[in-house]
Amino acid sequence: MPVFFYKARDVRGQKVTDTLEAESPEIVVEQLWQQGYCVTVLNPCPLDSKLKPSLLSIKRVRLSELVIFTRQFEVLLRAGVPMNRALWVLQRQTTNRWLKAILTQVQKEVQGGNPLHLALAAHPSVFSTLYVEMVKAGEQGGILEQVLDNLARTLQKELDLRNKIRAALLYPGLLVFLALVVVVFLVTVILPGFIFTLEQMGTSIPLPTRVIMGLSRWLREFFWFLAAGTGIVGCGLIWYMQTPKGKYRRDQLLLQIPVGGKLFLRIATARFTGLWSALLACGIPVIQALEIVEGTVTNQVLKEALMRARQAIIEGGSMAYLLYSTGVLENMAVQMIAVGEESGELEKMLAQVAEYYESVVNSKVATLIPLFEPALILVVSVIVGFVVLSIFLPVLEVMYTVEF
Repeated sequence: MPVFFYKARDVRGQKVTDTLEAESPEIVVEQLWQQGYCVTVLNPCPLDSKLKPSLLSIKRVRLSELVIFTRQFEVLLRAGVPMNRALWVLQRQTTNRWLKAILTQVQKEVQGGNPLHLALAAHPSVFSTLYVEMVKAGEQGGILEQVLDNLARTLQKELDLRNKIRAALLYPGLLVFLALVVVVFLVTVILPGFIFTLEQMGTSIPLPTRVIMGLSRWLREFFWFLAAGTGIVGCGLIWYMQTPKGKYRRDQLLLQIPVGGKLFLRIATARFTGLWSALLACGIPVIQALEIVEGTVTNQVLKEALMRARQAIIEGGSMAYLLYSTGVLENMAVQMIAVGEESGELEKMLAQVAEYYESVVNSKVATLIPLFEPALILVVSVIVGFVVLSIFLPVLEVMYTVEF
């Protein structure tokens, strides 16, 4: 059945933009008139208007570039620049060639009469379902600039959180890597020749040195068996983690990690409540918004809880009560959602939940980083110190023997 793109106004003069499947343009006009809409623009969409995902979208477009595009797009539209012209300007100035090619395709689709959200939906790895649905709501409600501003803020928060976590893990990760390289080099290269010399001299070898010697010999003799075993186990774990049961078990264990599990849950809570609130602010119905949010949640335990909550809403039950019964979310979040559900201010309460947990996460990360780094340095220092001590103890033994 043909698909038609239309623009219309309701009895209050509000603009509406969407697509509709019908056998002819006359049927589209008649159906919309019966719903109280007066059609102002009506164009048939090309057969590929539902746009199969483009191979270009497989290429990498960073979140920071998407934030910049969204913000600049919003500014241009708010300044009165036509959408087609704004897309042309943005694709001309972007330095990412993949994003440039994608925006060129999007501009052609919009210029050909397709709505923006359908053009964006052709590139799902760049423009997520959340992004597309919010843009669609903005087009239909005539508030695209406001929606893009909301999207830019939401994406910026996610980018800030990613950068904060990455910065927190960069130094410890580098430290562990360098320590591992040093230890392996000492144990497999330096120590064997050194020990051989000591044995030729008939020097007694201290216990720490014998322990490291045994480890060194074991690594050299069984390295390939160890590598093969690690590879097999690793591949098995990766395969298992791709199964629904494996994903659920992994996320279940993740939430049970001391300190870290609660932090991961709070990060996920801040993210999904913020996105849910943003979707509701665009006028997307509660159930549809929750379904979109489910697609953005990576933790399977939390995703299952949200799916059950959505089903409870459909069946006329209490979403907050079901979330409480799952025991996944903290009581603070559940109680605030319950208040929003009962008062009809769900959008406002979800925004407050997101704001609260964002501040809690920021405070917790700021507290843990100064504690985590010294603790990691201490552990690495003990390991490296033990290896170095195992090398220098025989030297001291030789010096003592020579002196006396």
